[in-house]
Amino acid sequence: MSHGYNRIPRREVSEASIGSNPTLISSPTSPVHTRHAYRRSTSDQNQGLLDGAAPPAESVYGDLGGFSPSHGLGISSGGAQGPTHSRGPSLQQAPGSGPGPRSPPTYGSDLSTPSMPGSADPLLSPNFRAHVGREEVFFGQDTGYHGSPNLEQTETKGHRASTQSLHNSFLSAQDDGVASSRVSLKGDVMSAVYLVIALIAPRWQSIHSNGKLTPSTASTLSTLFAKTIELSFVTVFVSFLGQELSRRAFVKGSKGVTIAEMAMRQWIMQPGTLITHWESVRYAALSFLGMISLTAALIAIFYTTAADALVAPQLKWDKPRDQVLWGQVQTKYANPAFVEMKCQTPIQPLDDPNPATPGGSASGTTCLQIQHAGQAFHNYASFLSNWTTVGGSGQGSDDLHFRPLAPGTLFDNTTIYGSWINIQNFTETSTKAKRRFHNLTMAMPHAGIFAAARDPLNARYIIQPEDLSGVGEYEIIASVPSPTVNIMCAGLTEEELKPFVWSLWSDNNTANDTAAYIAAGKYGGWSNKTVVDDIFLFDRSGNQTIPTFQKLPIAFNTLLNVTTIYADGGIYLLAKAPDIAKTMDQPYELCSLRSFLTPHCTTRYHAALAGGMLYSHCEDPNDKLAYIKSEPKAPIGEIQNDWKNIASEWGNSLSLNAGITDGNASNARLLSEFIPKTTSKPTSYVLDTTLPSSAEVLAVLAGDTLLLSTQNSPFVHDWNYSQTNPQLTTPQYQSFNASVHSQAFSSGGNQPWQKIFYVVLILVFITNIVCLVSLFLQHGQVTDFMEPQNLF
Repeated sequence: MSHGYNRIPRREVSEASIGSNPTLISSPTSPVHTRHAYRRSTSDQNQGLLDGAAPPAESVYGDLGGFSPSHGLGISSGGAQGPTHSRGPSLQQAPGSGPGPRSPPTYGSDLSTPSMPGSADPLLSPNFRAHVGREEVFFGQDTGYHGSPNLEQTETKGHRASTQSLHNSFLSAQDDGVASSRVSLKGDVMSAVYLVIALIAPRWQSIHSNGKLTPSTASTLSTLFAKTIELSFVTVFVSFLGQELSRRAFVKGSKGVTIAEMAMRQWIMQPGTLITHWESVRYAALSFLGMISLTAALIAIFYTTAADALVAPQLKWDKPRDQVLWGQVQTKYANPAFVEMKCQTPIQPLDDPNPATPGGSASGTTCLQIQHAGQAFHNYASFLSNWTTVGGSGQGSDDLHFRPLAPGTLFDNTTIYGSWINIQNFTETSTKAKRRFHNLTMAMPHAGIFAAARDPLNARYIIQPEDLSGVGEYEIIASVPSPTVNIMCAGLTEEELKPFVWSLWSDNNTANDTAAYIAAGKYGGWSNKTVVDDIFLFDRSGNQTIPTFQKLPIAFNTLLNVTTIYADGGIYLLAKAPDIAKTMDQPYELCSLRSFLTPHCTTRYHAALAGGMLYSHCEDPNDKLAYIKSEPKAPIGEIQNDWKNIASEWGNSLSLNAGITDGNASNARLLSEFIPKTTSKPTSYVLDTTLPSSAEVLAVLAGDTLLLSTQNSPFVHDWNYSQTNPQLTTPQYQSFNASVHSQAFSSGGNQPWQKIFYVVLILVFITNIVCLVSLFLQHGQVTDFMEPQNLF
């Protein structure tokens, strides 16, 4: 807004003309202005005053140093003689003053004292004070006049006030510098901590849903600290920028500061101005300081996002790490007494006595048989379902590597898969034996790993899914032996079965005479020579006896022999296939089942809240955790004789001996239908690509016995506790080598593209360091005139 001050033309003014018009002319009304407007004044008008000449006493304007109402202060120079109305108070004499001698006006040499009108100073403000004798005259917009003490005292006070104001301004700048240094130091430390956390990506084991620090709390704290760093960075950089621009404005010979450069601080504080005021960005961003400011604005915008991506705890997979884990051991492998004791039943032992054993109880055996039947048939149904899918799709194979695996379940929430090991080609083995012969071995995972993964002793290494908001997962690769079952099935004719069947030894032996069969000794024919001695390794030494059966089974039926000596370690099954087409030259099938621990596998467990998966991984030369590599001297193929006692109860629970009475059990019927339909021609020795073999079915049915046998059993290949007692009163911890790959709340980001945010964290840290060093190296702070409040 322009002011009501006009340039006065140069002309000669005499003393007479100054005093010739005593009429007081009021200042014209002018609009309100917000800052001083300056006018250039001539010096010849007041030359007499500067020479010490006294003004006429009768003129009140003489007291003002010869200042004429027609010059300056917006006083009209027209010829009107009558007074006009004034905007402000009229110019009056102070009380006690009047015509008479006056002291000449005194002007101090302090630069802070405004010059009087008519002096040689070319710039005059409409607001100033003039001292005349003891009087102080204040000329403002309203041309008011007020009295004051003498000039020298006022000058001294003005000088002190000016000096004090400058001193306070300097102290204020110093205080701001100290505060900025403190904020910068704190920002440096915090940004350095965040950068280190992002780089090393620590695993926050203490963050879980049921702990003191929950995931939501950790995320909130991380965001809060990131926002604090962002605010401190913005504060410090704005202070640094203000100091740089203010010092540039003061340096003699510099180019000064442009308005576009003054707007750079708004880029940091109000990033939206980069878009709304892009014109200033176009000019200022090309300078070195402009590029730094633009970079600072961008990293300030993205710092919280970068911290959230790289520092905030996120659920992610960590790297697999080798770890020694611990599990509880209480019994040796395949201890039938312990398995029965662990079977949960509401029937008390005293309420279910066993007539065959005086003082004994059948409650445990009954419970165990129910458990066998439930688990075995559940696994069997799943296996048949898989084969239905494979057979219907036409993608079946006669190679065991590509045939469906043996499934299983544990505690109703863990899916189990076994592995086919020691795979032998069915066609080759049958051709060599000159009969249908299937030698099959299946390995199951060690069931004790399930309990070990949840043991409190391993809680510092493994966080359960329920402790990670229900979305966590982990994997364990355990270097432990795997329980296996070996099944050998050979085709025989009725004539070839004579050494095995008691009713065929003599015409006097009848199939229904059970008492005579028992009296003759159920394994009395162990010395008989058979055509399959080389296949089943009947060595006549008494360690592996020949099984005997009371009679021949009819079609769709099976018989079971579990009465061989303990050293044999196995059970035997005899079945007859439904040779409807009458093309099979060997309609009967004899199978042996034995168990041992293999060192060529690892047990792998994957856990999630919805369920887990436990499976065996075997015969992998690249598996560094195979048990054989932890225990190179572990035996291979050592038969576990105790398993025979568990398998006998398993066989009875599945009605595999119902053929003794021609019971036509459904399980036996279905099992006999899976006997491969081979003939005497070697070309027929091929596995059906649409159906499983009887050996595969038996392995699946026997899988639950392996899982029960390994619960609470050692994680090594032998029982290294008391040799006389197969179980301990109190469980003991046993260690095993493992690899743990788990999810946990960790820093460092979980996506490869998030690594770009490392640039933001690094630049913020470096910029904080530069600002801190700059603030310390500068000798004192100057008033930041880029701050709007410092301009007033």
